[in-house]
Amino acid sequence: MNFQNLPRDDKTVKRAFIPKRGAFSFFDYKAIEPRLAAYFTHKLGYPEFAAQLRAGVDPYTAVAMLVTGKEEITADERQTWKRMFLSLLYGGGVRTIQEQFGISAAEAKKMIRTFHDGWPAVRELSDRTQRAAARRGYIIGLDGRHLHAEEYGEHKLANKLIQGSAAGLMKQALLAVHRELRADPDLNTRMVSVIHDEIIFDGPEHELEELHELVPPLMVVREDVNEIVPILVDHEVSTTTWADKIEYDEWLAATREEVAA
Repeated sequence: MNFQNLPRDDKTVKRAFIPKRGAFSFFDYKAIEPRLAAYFTHKLGYPEFAAQLRAGVDPYTAVAMLVTGKEEITADERQTWKRMFLSLLYGGGVRTIQEQFGISAAEAKKMIRTFHDGWPAVRELSDRTQRAAARRGYIIGLDGRHLHAEEYGEHKLANKLIQGSAAGLMKQALLAVHRELRADPDLNTRMVSVIHDEIIFDGPEHELEELHELVPPLMVVREDVNEIVPILVDHEVSTTTWADKIEYDEWLAATREEVAA
């Protein structure tokens, strides 16, 4: 079974998986792709997205604010410009926008123009990656890996720069976490799977608090990126099944209530 293809909200299969050592831990990069987009656009001379994220603004609210120039964003505006941002970042054009929003070609062109006029950073990132690929035949991810234009298509290179860099961060994080776990013979927690931007652990419940302090800093990996835009890691846990995971803070509060009782 390919766990990468399991729908995020489908818990039927996930109920079949129980922790053998006591508790699952799920450490997931939080909105890593828009954060890396903020890092790369900052490097191109568009620092405003990264600045919004450093201030704690939700990434897609920040996108809507940058495109519209508004300080207050409605839920509908956030969703609209989130979809537009992801579509353009992933190499979509007029036809993609038409299908996404159910609008005419003329309306799609107008929306795209509004996006780029309000916030030209995404177009600049796409243009720069295409020029780099045309010059040397590839672009370079954060981990130094070469991403070739003919493999992805020029219009998707900005997306591949971001996705490839996210994959590179994850690989480096896996090595860092593995070394740390191996270095401490008293830890009985083990990595058991990796799904997209998430590392899954199985270990004794009494090690969850130590793991909560240990793993997120190891997943940051690149301090040069973290200084420009914070790399955040979410932690969820379950002592029953994969389907029942909850936020670490929720688990901790419930555990302390049990102890107090």
